[in-house]
Amino acid sequence: MKRLWLLITIGALLGVAGLVFWRSDLAVPRQVAGQQLPHLVPVSDSLPQWSGPHGAGLQMQPVETAQVHAAAQTMALARQQGDPRSPPIKRRADTSEPPKQADLANGDAFNAYEQRMSTKTYQNFIQAADTEIPKIQAQIQQGQSMGISPDRLAVGVEKLQRMQNMRAQLLAQHPELQP
Repeated sequence: MKRLWLLITIGALLGVAGLVFWRSDLAVPRQVAGQQLPHLVPVSDSLPQWSGPHGAGLQMQPVETAQVHAAAQTMALARQQGDPRSPPIKRRADTSEPPKQADLANGDAFNAYEQRMSTKTYQNFIQAADTEIPKIQAQIQQGQSMGISPDRLAVGVEKLQRMQNMRAQLLAQHPELQP
């Protein structure tokens, strides 16, 4: 995802740079981080006309160089420091137990480590299901009382059934996980 964002940013910057070098009649800013912005370059009749079925008679509008610099500067800051408008990323504490050197050195010990991690994952699912199943049941009942259509309720019912089935399957396969 970061590579895609980087490629898009680089492509946009190269496109803007190409436009600036291609169009020599663009206004040059007086200051980059701009207290004072230059005036817009007026659209003249000498600009090329678009031709074709959808753009006949439309004139190309010049881009103000100060806007280009401001956009590039904003994009660079967002890439380096993040976008201040985005919500903060809530990181969870890493509760996983990394393997010990003894686990990595011995195949049987590593298999036991993997089994402990799988059991912990199953336990976490069962605990989460025990709290979520009543919530989903309450939401389904609330939806029925509000007159929500049966096909929309079916989504919640299916989710509830899949969660209950998975919980039952895990408890059947691993009786030691009984709460």
